[in-house]
Amino acid sequence: VVAGRAQAWRAPDRADLEVALGGAAMPLLGASYDAGAARVVDVPAWARPVLAAGDVRAAARAAFAVEPTRPVVRTMARCLAPGPTGTPGFGVLALAVVGAGVLSPDALARVLDAPRADHPTAELPDRSTLVACARVAVAWGPHRTERVLTEAAARADGVDRVVRTARYHRELQAQLPARLPNDLDGLHDRLRARIATAAEGTAAVAPLPARRRAEPRPHPIHAAPPARAQVTEATPLSVDARVRALGGQRTEGLEWAVPRTVGDLHRWGGILANCLADFGAAAAEGRATILGLLRGDQLRYALELTPDGTIRQLVGPANRPAERWVRVAAVGALGRAGIIDPSRPANAVWLRE
Repeated sequence: VVAGRAQAWRAPDRADLEVALGGAAMPLLGASYDAGAARVVDVPAWARPVLAAGDVRAAARAAFAVEPTRPVVRTMARCLAPGPTGTPGFGVLALAVVGAGVLSPDALARVLDAPRADHPTAELPDRSTLVACARVAVAWGPHRTERVLTEAAARADGVDRVVRTARYHRELQAQLPARLPNDLDGLHDRLRARIATAAEGTAAVAPLPARRRAEPRPHPIHAAPPARAQVTEATPLSVDARVRALGGQRTEGLEWAVPRTVGDLHRWGGILANCLADFGAAAAEGRATILGLLRGDQLRYALELTPDGTIRQLVGPANRPAERWVRVAAVGALGRAGIIDPSRPANAVWLRE
C-alpha cells in the first residue's frame, strides 16, 4: 500500500495543515497517512530523507546506504505502513539503521518485519546516537545484533534499551566480560552490572581530598556520613532514594543519570574534562550528590546538589554552562521530586545566570 501511493500522494481535502505539509514534503509519510496512519509529530531528522524518497527502494537506499534487496524493500514497505494503533514503524526503522552495517540483507529484512510495539517518534534517538549504536552493533556481531534488535522492536521501551545497552558497552571498553548474553535483557543487565562493579579489582588509592562541609545541618536528601574509610574507585556513593529514582527518567528530551561508584565520577570527569574525580570522598560520605544529564547517549551536564539543597553545575572544557531551558527543566524536575526547593535564592540565581 505504501509503496504504490508514494509518488502520487495528494493531501485529503480535509487534512489539517501539519498532515498536508508533512505528506507533501515526505511522500512516503503521505502514503502512510493514506493507509490510515495517525498524524505523526516530530519526525526525526535522520528519517526525513528516507520519507522524502520517491519510492520504498530509494527510501531503503537512503536509510541503509546500500542497494537494497527485494526482501528488504518489501519489509521496509510494511515497516512504514501504520500498525494496529495507527503508528508507522519508525522505531523499528531506527533499529534497522543500527543493524544495517553488520546484518545480512535477509537478517535486516527480518528486523524490519519483526512484531513491533509503538515507539513514539518524539522519543527516538538522533542520528549521532544511531551511528554510535551502529558501531557497537559491529562489535556484537550479526547473530547477537539480530536477536537484540528483533526483541527491542516488540517492546515499547526497546529502542531506548538498545541505546542504553550500547552506551554501557562503550563505557566498559577493555573491561567487557569475556562472554556476553545474546538476548536484549541479558545483555543489558550484564553490562549494567559490570558498569557498577567495573573497578572492584583495582588497587586501593589514597583518600581523595574531602570538600569542606557547607553547613552543619545537611539537607534532607543527604544521609548522615558514615565513618571515614579509604576511598577507591569501587566505593559506592551515598545516594538518597529520591535521587536514585531519577535515574533513567526523561526531562524535556534529556535523560537523568545517577553515578553509583567513585569510579563513575572518575569516568564522568574524563568525559566532561572537569573536577568530578575530586568529589569521590564527599559523594561516598553523603556530603555531595552528583547528577548527570544525557542528550542522546552523550553525557552533557553534571550537577552537584550541596548539603543545603543548592544546585550547582560543574563546568569544564566539555561541560559548558547549561542553556536556560536546560536549567529550567532541571530545577523543575528536581523540585517536583522533592529533592530541592526551587524558590531557594541560590537556586534562583542559577536559573538567572
